[in-house]
Amino acid sequence: MNIQKLFLATFTVCVLFLFSVCDTPQTVPSPGIWGAELLLETDDTGSVDPPQIVYDNNGKFIASWSQHDGTRDNGWICYYSPSTGWELPLLLETDDNGAAGTAVIAFNGSGRGFAVWPQSDGINYNVMCRQYIPETGWGAPLNIENYDDDSADSAKVAVDVAGNAFVVWLQKNGGRATIWSNHYNITTGWDGPVQISNAGLYIAGSAGIACDKTGNAIATWLQVDSAQGDIWTCRYDSSTGWDAPEIIESNIPMSSGTPSIVSDGDDNMIVIWTQSNGTFSNCWTRRYIAGTGWTTAVKIDNNSGEAWRPVIAMNESGNAFAVWSQYDGIDYNIWANTFSPGSGWGTAQLIEFSDDGGAAFPDIACNNRGDAVAVWSYEDEPYLNIYANQYIKESGWGDAFLIESSDLGNAGLAKVACDSNKNAVAVWRQYDGSRADIWANSLK
Repeated sequence: MNIQKLFLATFTVCVLFLFSVCDTPQTVPSPGIWGAELLLETDDTGSVDPPQIVYDNNGKFIASWSQHDGTRDNGWICYYSPSTGWELPLLLETDDNGAAGTAVIAFNGSGRGFAVWPQSDGINYNVMCRQYIPETGWGAPLNIENYDDDSADSAKVAVDVAGNAFVVWLQKNGGRATIWSNHYNITTGWDGPVQISNAGLYIAGSAGIACDKTGNAIATWLQVDSAQGDIWTCRYDSSTGWDAPEIIESNIPMSSGTPSIVSDGDDNMIVIWTQSNGTFSNCWTRRYIAGTGWTTAVKIDNNSGEAWRPVIAMNESGNAFAVWSQYDGIDYNIWANTFSPGSGWGTAQLIEFSDDGGAAFPDIACNNRGDAVAVWSYEDEPYLNIYANQYIKESGWGDAFLIESSDLGNAGLAKVACDSNKNAVAVWRQYDGSRADIWANSLK
């Protein structure tokens, strides 16, 4: 009898607990709020090149850009703190022998970072690099490629958890171009430049790089021969160095383009690119899984129109967010898709809903909670403006929102970055009727 009473009491408590859990509404975080756009630089001597933005894992965002001073282009950076706002711009380089391009900057979770940019020596462009150490700040600029017969350009960088870095770039050589890399070992320094794409009559470009927490990395690029363009990769093994390059799509004889690669930090990586079917291009992805290798390529859009400029972001849980511009027969629109390790890619979703003009040049960033922010240019007659949309983990995509309001000229080529506290910063190039300037807006 006592056992029966104990069973009934336990059963009743369990039922009441389940009802209380079911009756408790799920709390859905409110979307962040965009502030007012802000001019980051006030130098009216010359125009700027398109900017970049990154979160430094030290509590600040860093915007970078190149600006003409009347004689040459110089590389600039500017810090933003969510609590104190924007600081004054700083020169990243002071080499007056030639022009400098916009720096691409990457940090690991401990706040150790590297900035890379093209710098002219008066004859050719070289790949320059500065390392950032939280305890000491930025180090001296260093030329990390030594090919003096032609120029290097379009450098990208990735940093692993230990502070090792991988840099890839496009190396020109007369009428062709190849992909080169230099690896930084935190103990021994730079290994030296090495070509990682195939030799021969190829033109390579659109290089990207991602790495994991154990010192492995994958580089990806578009390689064009006389007939078509293909997506190639090359994997760096921390024990043996660079493997032989391999093609990861073989849509002969159709061309592919614009690859981009991201990592969750655990040697799981995703490459995204556009691939033609003979009539129009679609967005495709392929995943690299640690210990398994490359999975089957997956088409992630479901539309019968030209897809263009896909961009992808990934967090440490392996969740990924992709955005791209796609033609619907009238205008280009911004589409998105999401990936989770358990269920794969979802269904492509339209994230801007106006039919009055075209939308293009998207960018996306995400945080480790599972939220994301996308930005793009939209044709609000008579000028291009910058719009954004937020993805909240619990509720998905929201409404597109105008984050700049200038009517003086076109705004475009926006970039966005997120921190771990749901803050985000967008930067873009804005024409004022006389020159292009750098503007920014922040989400809190």
